[in-house]
Formats: sequence, C-alpha cells, structure tokens
Amino acid sequence: MPESKRQSRIDHSGLFRAWPPSAERVAAARDGDRIVLGEILEQGFPKLVAFYRGSGLRHADADELASEALEGMVRNLPKLREAAAFEAWFWSVARNRFRSRLRKKGRQERELEYGPVPDPSDLLIETEEHSIIREAMKQLSVRDRQVLWLREVEGLTHDEIAGRMKMATGAVRVAALRARRRLADIYEGLHPDPD
Repeated sequence: MPESKRQSRIDHSGLFRAWPPSAERVAAARDGDRIVLGEILEQGFPKLVAFYRGSGLRHADADELASEALEGMVRNLPKLREAAAFEAWFWSVARNRFRSRLRKKGRQERELEYGPVPDPSDLLIETEEHSIIREAMKQLSVRDRQVLWLREVEGLTHDEIAGRMKMATGAVRVAALRARRRLADIYEGLHPDPD
C-alpha cells in the first residue's frame, strides 16, 4: 500500500495517531472539538491505567482512578494555555490524582487505626471493663478460654474450632455457648449492675 494511502487511513480514524497528540489536535479539543477530545481520551485511558497499575494499584482501582483523572482533564482542558505542553500537563494531572488517592487512603487508614480521640472518662471506664473481663477470663477453664478465644477473637467457625481442638462440631457449639454463659455469670459477679 502506498505511504500516502496508509497515512490517510491513520489520520482518518484518529486511533492510530502517535502519542502525545499534536498541539493542533489538543487545541481543537480544548476549543470544543468533541470528536478529537474523545480520540485523545481514548488514547490516554490505557496509558493512565498502565501507569496506575505500575504504581501498585489493582486493575479495578487503576481503571477507576484513570477515569477520575480523565474527568478532571476534561473539566480543566479549557484552562490549558499552551497546547504544546499537553503531555506534561497530562502526566502532572495523573500523578496528582495518584498522590491524592494515597493521601486519602492514608487518612482513612489513620482514622481506622486511631479513630476519634475518646473522652478520658470513657477511657477510664474501658480500662475498668477490660480489667474485669480479664479477671473473669482467668476464672474460666483453659478449654472455655480456648473456645471463646478461637470463636470470638479469631472469628473461627465451629467446624474450624472442632478441627483445631479435636472435638465434634456439635460439642464445640455447646462448649462455646456454655463458656459464654459462664463468662457472663462471672462478669456479673465481679461487676454487679448498679441499678
């Protein structure tokens, strides 16, 4: 195929154009050409996904963040003064979105880790409660403590506990129920209801 025919096919579809888009195409998109804008976004999306995947995000998160970045670019493209600076601007927006995601995730993890600052009187009550529960747990048999720990703290199923403790599943259910009742009785003896 002659070079001129192949070139016209590539120019017509817009999908096979080289990256970054030319300053003329960026200017057209910036000035409201929705077809060119769509082509640029279509070319940019997989590049963003690859960038975010390479930065450690899972595929679904990378897709989501790439979409968010493109939305921001569409909103802010009219503010881009120099069309020739598009690629630098494109990657700057991509990096800023990624950094914002990391900051937000860090804040969420810190909030989960630390939570709101509790009232000092609540801390005192929690400390007293903790001491009473620890004392009540000491008064249980070793087997009751094991069953409660595996069920309530580790979150194991009755079947999993049965496998660990070499017991029948039904026996574990009964043992867990009885251990909870014993713990409640001991707790109430140590911490009578003020009413």
